Amino acid sequence: MDFLEKVYFQSFPGPIRKGDLKRYEIIKTAISVLATEGVDGIAFDQIAAKLETRRSHISYYFSTPQDLFTAIFQYITATAQAITVEDIKKAQTPRERIRAVGTGALRWVKAHRDQAQVILLLQFMFSYDPALKKMNTGIRQIGRERLQSLFQLALGRQEGTEALAGELQLLLTGMVVEAMSTAQSSQPDFKAILENFLGRCLPEASR
Repeated sequence: MDFLEKVYFQSFPGPIRKGDLKRYEIIKTAISVLATEGVDGIAFDQIAAKLETRRSHISYYFSTPQDLFTAIFQYITATAQAITVEDIKKAQTPRERIRAVGTGALRWVKAHRDQAQVILLLQFMFSYDPALKKMNTGIRQIGRERLQSLFQLALGRQEGTEALAGELQLLLTGMVVEAMSTAQSSQPDFKAILENFLGRCLPEASR
């Protein structure tokens, strides 16, 4: 079982069934279609053609496109979090743990570019689909709370840490957008930007 399969199936309580594997195949294929053809190519017919199966097989597992988009977003989010957790576990200091959140995000973009492309497409859908917007809001709120707890540990105080967590989250979001929507030659040094942020918000003693 490779890394992505482990990410997808880690929350399954029992043995993996044939239907679980089929859902995973559909989600992976849908991500590929979205990354190469955009939202216009995500009809169940296109996914079925890629998998060499019938449209009814897709709709059996995902009754509506929104159900599929929800599963895709949850899977991509889990992948990005798994990579970030790997980096955080290697960190030795509070500063390194906060840095790991940033380096993990950048490592995810580099390793899973198709997922990052799909996230940009989904961001537009979040702007008008209430259910998807609610889910995205909840996930980002959890992310900010986790960042805030890391800043509290690093700084030894609660004051101002909520704002710092929000600033870093917005910074990382901007980095992902910049990395995916501009030519590589014109992109800034993301690691330098991250280090500059850490240098501004964390005193020497917390590093």
